[in-house]
Amino acid sequence: MRLLLIGESAPTDHGGTRPRNFFYADHLGYDNLYRGVGEALYGLRGLEKRSHDKRPWLRRLQADGVFLIDLVPYPVNDVSDRNDHFS
Repeated sequence: MRLLLIGESAPTDHGGTRPRNFFYADHLGYDNLYRGVGEALYGLRGLEKRSHDKRPWLRRLQADGVFLIDLVPYPVNDVSDRNDHFS
């Protein structure tokens, strides 16, 4: 299989106080994209525990040819002025 997931933008790191999500973190957090991909591709259900170790599944995604890129390389969720990054 070859699958390229295209995300809106890089996830926020919350000012450096928390790790980035999905491919960036070792354990499950509030990453709905990871949950959705795991459910869709591998039938994983009930991924709710923050202690869930993502590393084996991330290695499997990589081995299966599944990758993620972001259209915008920086987080846009908390951007207050749309021109901040475009000038």
